[in-house]
Formats: sequence, C-alpha cells, structure tokens
Amino acid sequence: MPLGLVERKKPSKPQGDISPERGSELYKETEITKTFEHNVFLDEVLKQKNTPKSQGKRIAIIGEPGAGKTTLLQQIADWVSREIDQSIVIWVSLADLRGQELKSYLFESWLTQVAEKIGKAEATKQLKDDFVALFNQKNVWLLLDGLDEMSASNPLTEIARQFRGGGLISQVRIVLTCRVNLWDGTINALDDFDIYRSLDFSYPEQVERFIQKWFAAIPETGKQLCTALKESGKERIQDLVKNPLRLTLLCLNWQSGDGIASAKAVRTNSIISE
Repeated sequence: MPLGLVERKKPSKPQGDISPERGSELYKETEITKTFEHNVFLDEVLKQKNTPKSQGKRIAIIGEPGAGKTTLLQQIADWVSREIDQSIVIWVSLADLRGQELKSYLFESWLTQVAEKIGKAEATKQLKDDFVALFNQKNVWLLLDGLDEMSASNPLTEIARQFRGGGLISQVRIVLTCRVNLWDGTINALDDFDIYRSLDFSYPEQVERFIQKWFAAIPETGKQLCTALKESGKERIQDLVKNPLRLTLLCLNWQSGDGIASAKAVRTNSIISE
C-alpha cells in the first residue's frame, strides 16, 4: 500500500453537491509532497532515516479507519527485527494502557510478561537493569498502535507529555498509528513527528488487483465482481471500496454468494469506520 508524506493543511469545506465517485476526495490532504511504495518507505524512512523533521526517529502513520494502519505497523515490526541490526522491537496497543503511563506499563506490565515467557514469576532487578541498558544503547523501537484508543481527553497532548518526561523513552525510535480525525481534530502537540498518510486504493487499478489476488483460486468469481462494480449506479460503492477493509468485507460477502447486494453492508460503513 502506498504512503504519502503530507504537509498538514486542513482542507477547505466543500461547496455544493459532491458526486459519489468523488466522496473520498474530501478526506485527502491538500498537498502530498511525496508518495512511497512499501519497500521504498521501509528503506528510505526507517533504515536511511531520511525524513524532514526527526531523521527517522519520530514517525506517525495516520489514516482513515480500515486503511491498514495496524497491518502496516505489524509489517514494520517484522522488517525492523530482520533488517535493523541489534534492534529491539516493543509493540504496545495503546488501548491496553488503561490510564497507566507508558513508562510504567513498559517496566511493569510489559516486562512482567517477558519474565513469564522466560520462566520467571516477575521481572527481576537484573532484568530491569538489562532493559534500561537496551534503552541507553538506543536499540529500542517503540511501535505504538492506536493513539486514538488511548484513555485520555486529548491523547496527543498526553502522549507528548509522556514522551518528553519519560527519560529513557526520549532515547527510543517511535512509530505510532492514529486515526486522521483525531490527528487533525484536536490540538496536536506531536509537532516533532514526521507524518505519513496511508492512502486508499485507486479505482479501478488497485481495487481490481486486490480482487484478482483474493479470488486467485476462482478467477471467474473475481471477474464477476469486477464487472458488477463497473455497472451504472455503483459509483458510490466504487468509492467506498477504495478503503482496504471495506474491500475485504465486500470480497468476503461476494465469496459467500451474497453478490453485489452485500455492498449494502459496506455502504452503511458505520460498522467499519466508527
């Protein structure tokens, strides 16, 4: 999935009626200064640290619900573990903090889970000392998923405070994900982050490529879905399924035999996006 390096400019409100096929255009950034294919992003941004603000140390991946942010973060975790020497990747779903500060969560809850996996009942002093040493060696990557799910009145301000006051946390490399509505909708204290936007699929090229891969074992079924999407009156569905999660749901429903009528579930996308 391509990513866009975006400048933060809030789009102006649209005037007049908007055609169905242009619906998703309302949510695109006013200016995308550069787009990356997946492997180029990993190499240039994460390995070469070629970013405008943070030299690859602070990365935010924002996007609409279902745009594949968590999937991308998982791919980043795997890639960093393989490709960046001596890297220690720590994954945190920010919803799991439940009001606990990130540093406390790492040294209590997360490290206790590590201790249990190596056969210890709790995190010993030696284990904690070794953990601190990893931070001091600047080998730790924090991958923080779902900033919008964090329990705080303003998650961006709260996590920024913890980054600045976290001592050891200030030494790590951070990649976080966040829904675009939160990132744009409140006071944003994370102004030192380089911001990348996960882009929707293009229609018909990337949408049809996804469908073809999905139905690789039964290609005729995939062709039927592509044909059905092209029918007159399906413009709004064409726009909706540019979102990877909605497209996945449509393929699942089509495979189950519900046909294009199953797109009704995609159209009422509150079950997905909210």
